Amino acid sequence: MNRPNSYKNNHQENFPAESLHGKLIDGAQNSFWLAPMAGITDVCFRQLMDEMGAGVLISELVSAKGLLYNSGKTHKMIEVHPKSKSLVGIQLFGESEEDIINAAHYVKEAGAAFVDINLGCPVKKVVKKGCGAALMRDPA
Repeated sequence: MNRPNSYKNNHQENFPAESLHGKLIDGAQNSFWLAPMAGITDVCFRQLMDEMGAGVLISELVSAKGLLYNSGKTHKMIEVHPKSKSLVGIQLFGESEEDIINAAHYVKEAGAAFVDINLGCPVKKVVKKGCGAALMRDPA
């Protein structure tokens, strides 16, 4: 069973294609997305995937607090390679909406097209800070 096609076919009435026109996704050169992977999707790997034709590139998990505290290592993680043909997104995690909103300004300055807010990371050191999957405990 082809899951992506079955999802689209079974849920098309909920997400008609017409409702996606004019959105960010229209800027993607194709439907191949590079998923965020900690320790792997750094700027060099994203550039390689761009050269190989990926439609959307997403960074590894980046700490909103690290950006706000001006950590050089964290700021390096949000670098966007020059002349990208693909849409580039930066995945942020944080325990407060204020941190994520404020860190998003750095992402914009770096040249990323969008912010991906991590709500699913189950790693203990992320969750114990109230980030990642812990945010889903209180969706409001």
